[in-house]
Amino acid sequence: MLGEPSGLLMLDKPGLGDPPVFPEQPDRLPTSHDAVQRVRRCFGIRRVGHTGTLDPFASGLLVICLGRATRLAEYYQGQPKTYRTVFRFGLRTDTDDITGTPLEEGSASVVTESRLAALVPKFTGWIEQIPPAFSAKHIGGQRAHRIARSGGLAELQPQTVHVAALEALSPVQDGCCEFMVTCSAGTYIRSLARDMGLALGVGGTVASLRRVSLGSLRVADAIPLVELEGDAPLPELADAGAGLAWPRLVCDADMRLRFSQGREVEAPDVSIQLREGELALAVDTERRTLGVVWCTQAAGTWPPRFRTRKWLAAA
Repeated sequence: MLGEPSGLLMLDKPGLGDPPVFPEQPDRLPTSHDAVQRVRRCFGIRRVGHTGTLDPFASGLLVICLGRATRLAEYYQGQPKTYRTVFRFGLRTDTDDITGTPLEEGSASVVTESRLAALVPKFTGWIEQIPPAFSAKHIGGQRAHRIARSGGLAELQPQTVHVAALEALSPVQDGCCEFMVTCSAGTYIRSLARDMGLALGVGGTVASLRRVSLGSLRVADAIPLVELEGDAPLPELADAGAGLAWPRLVCDADMRLRFSQGREVEAPDVSIQLREGELALAVDTERRTLGVVWCTQAAGTWPPRFRTRKWLAAA
């Protein structure tokens, strides 16, 4: 549509323990889809999507793409994420978080700072984990959580993920310890708590979870979801490429036209050095994102050439 808003909106989604988003349903926790629906209503457009689901009980950064910026959602989904989370040891639930039905509960007296410190290296780097039964993973065309809620057995396969950092932020108290976790896309913090608890022999679950960053985007710069309501002024959108740490290729009018037509573009005046296949962000002279382009030739050859991967702007 002409004049459709386009860009990023960074929201701080509330979770368990926060004031209710739905006054008529005070016990209902907002989903990522609820946030998308609210943005659609406020901005009056359909083309809205998020860049990575937050569980209903979890709070924190939810990056929303609007309009043409939805074409870049896949690149944000692959960015590393950082969470603050509290693991409760001595408790195991069917959802691997505090909102689930308890399956096993006992003493966590064996969990000490020294035992956790010895365990952390085993859960950092490349690890394998099985997603929670109550997750959005697909099994035979169905979501795992739908199978689990109907009483079926959600048989999920292990997946390889990367945990770049796992740092204890607090001493162990009443079986609980707070952690900061930086991990790859696809990592389940609930699985991490469950598996660390199993390794300690006492079980584990997530008591709280807050996403604090996605790539270079921070929850400190987000607006509370509850502010998108009533007659409040619409928040300003960030540029579509604001959170992508790629080289910028500044385009003149001729380059912009060629990229929009899907043609290969020579860029003799740029100083960026890329290998074949690497990505750059095409921007206009005011540094606004036009699209994603990729280098089509081997490093060291001149002039460098690029083709369009995703294009947002009109010709």
